[in-house]
Amino acid sequence: MGKIYDEGELIYIGITSDPKARERADKRKYGQQIRIEYIVNDTSLSKARVIETGLIAYHGLENLKNDRLSISTLRYATDRLLNKIDSEISLLVGR
Repeated sequence: MGKIYDEGELIYIGITSDPKARERADKRKYGQQIRIEYIVNDTSLSKARVIETGLIAYHGLENLKNDRLSISTLRYATDRLLNKIDSEISLLVGR
């Protein structure tokens, strides 16, 4: 999982199973000047999606170039999902 910055501004949060391929694709899409910060390694896909969704919600979807939140609330109970996201993000950002 990584965060993409352009000139110091966070522009995208995403998960990948192939960081090198993702970096090449992101540099083609956003430009060679971007910087990628990898923040979570060796975790399950489900946990990565929870963290990704929480970080997108924390930073605000409207402030990023992400198209959507990672996890659909149609597939998961919204209250359970939000509780899990809140606890994971609190640990990650140190709240």
